Amino acid sequence: MKKLLTISVILFLLTHISYSQWKLLQGWRGRPNPINGICEIDNQLFLFLTDGKLLTSSDYGKSWNKINKIYTDPSNFVWYATNFNKILYICTQRSGILASTDLGKTWNTKNNGIKYSDISYIKISGNIMASGSIEGNILLSTNNGDSWSETKST
Repeated sequence: MKKLLTISVILFLLTHISYSQWKLLQGWRGRPNPINGICEIDNQLFLFLTDGKLLTSSDYGKSWNKINKIYTDPSNFVWYATNFNKILYICTQRSGILASTDLGKTWNTKNNGIKYSDISYIKISGNIMASGSIEGNILLSTNNGDSWSETKST
């Protein structure tokens, strides 16, 4: 019985310690704003919110700083975010693919060859980037998203 009590106390303490590491972000007002991407570059975290806000943390999430909004169109939103070779990429509902080479301070469109503005996902493997639109179109890039070509499904 003593052994069971000891194990129970240890498990309780371990559970309490692991759950106490999470904290609710406070101070971000407005409508509900889901997180649609979390990326890390050189120990800096990037948190992408649906409405185009970008938050960064350099202390492993203990505190967050808001960077300027990525876009100002209220009908636009972030579908997905990722990074590759220290470049941040986001897929948006209306602006296609945007990329930042300066840790989110400025953003450039990467839509050469893309006919659709509602890109929902990017997957990167080696030097190949694959992206998809809401309509199910698949696009490929082999030059960090500078140009895209549509693939035909069979």
